[in-house]
This record gives sequence, structure tokens and C-alpha cells, in this order.
Amino acid sequence: MQTVRVAIDVNPRDIPNLVCSDTAEGKEYTGYSAAISEALANALGVREFLHCPERIHELRRFLWEKDQRSEPGFQSPD
Repeated sequence: MQTVRVAIDVNPRDIPNLVCSDTAEGKEYTGYSAAISEALANALGVREFLHCPERIHELRRFLWEKDQRSEPGFQSPD
């Protein structure tokens, strides 16, 4: 049997939960959950938050600030 690649549209509001989730909670299919979490963390450059549920609020803030900087009309305070 061949492996299959899947493209998934992820709601931006779910990203912190997926990246920071502790997949070692005994859930079924944790390997798939971990793969999704790792792919998101790598794609967004937030690997330091991977599987760190205690940092979820910090990641939310980081992603919000990153989103604000990418919006048209944003003026950096630098």
C-alpha cells in the first residue's frame, strides 16, 4: 500500500490548539495528530511551541501580531 499526501484547510483559530496540543494523551491516531501539528509548526516557523500546551496563549499572541503586521496599512513601530 502506498502512502498518501493530504492537503488540509485549517481554520486559523484552530492552529494554536493543534500546534500546542500534547498528543501523548492516549488518543487514538496520535501519530496523525502529531504529524499535523509538526507540519503546521514547521510551515509557520513556530516549532518552539510544538507540544507545549502551557504556551498556547503566547502562540496565539505571536500569530495575531504576525497577522497584524501582514495586513495592508500596518505601520511598524520601529
